[in-house]
Amino acid sequence: MDEIRYFHKSIAKRINKENSDLIAITGDSINYTNKLPVLDSFLGLIDPHIKMVAIMGNREYRGKIKIDALEQVYEKHNGKLLINSSSIFNVKNRALNIIGVIDLIGETQIFKSPRKI
Repeated sequence: MDEIRYFHKSIAKRINKENSDLIAITGDSINYTNKLPVLDSFLGLIDPHIKMVAIMGNREYRGKIKIDALEQVYEKHNGKLLINSSSIFNVKNRALNIIGVIDLIGETQIFKSPRKI
C-alpha cells in the first residue's frame, strides 16, 4: 500500500459501521518499514474505540519491518501486535485470550537465527 485510496476508506467506513468489538489483522499489512505512515493513516480512519490485535505476515518478515515501530503504530490505534505472546480481550462480558506465535521460517528473515521460545 503506497497511499490511502478509495477502497481503503471504504473498508474503514465499513469497519466503523459494523461497530466491531475486536479487529484481527492477520499480517501482510505492509511490505517495508517506510510504509508505516500509510498503515498509520489507514488505522487512523478506524474508530479508536475498536480494539485491534495483529500478527506479522510473510510480507512483514520479507520486508524486515522494524518490529518496535510496527508495535508503536498498532498501539497508537488501540491495537496490540502479538509476537510469541498473548493478550486477553474482554468482549461482551467474556475474556478472549488471543495468542500470536511467530513464524519460525519468517523469523529467520528478520533475525540471523530463530529465537528460543
